[in-house]
Parts: sequence; C-alpha cells; structure tokens
Amino acid sequence: MARAPGNYVANQMPDIAKALSDGQLKVLLLLGTNMLSSFADAGEISHGLGKTGLVVCVDLFMNETARRFADVLLPGTAWLEELGF
Repeated sequence: MARAPGNYVANQMPDIAKALSDGQLKVLLLLGTNMLSSFADAGEISHGLGKTGLVVCVDLFMNETARRFADVLLPGTAWLEELGF
C-alpha cells in the first residue's frame, strides 16, 4: 500500500536537521547516537533540540546530546547483554 499523503520528514539527516530547526519534530527518540558530535552544524542541531518537546535517549554511555537535552534517559545494552526479544 502506498503511504497516505502528508507532511513527512524524510529519514536523511539533512531533512531531519531542517525539521529540528523548523520546530516540526515534537518527539525525538535517539538510539545510541550523539547528534551534537555526529553532524556538521552542532549549533543548529542544538537549537533544534532545544525546541523539541520530548527527547528520549537510549545509550550505553552518557553523551553530550543526552546530558544537555534528554528528557528521558534509558540505559542501552552491549551486544554481550542482548538475549533477544
């Protein structure tokens, strides 16, 4: 089935960064990523994350994005800890 028409954010980082800065994203789930160190314009990413209503980070380590912007911080697991679903 084709996706219904709508205002979707593409899954490429330039589109996500633009949606962040435009305030289009209300909730963001980050799985093992530090957006502030991973993308070129950290200032713009930081500004966009500040406008996001809810940021949830799942990670093994505390990183800059989680420390500054996470509303909810959940512990991630290493591959040796994974038992499956």
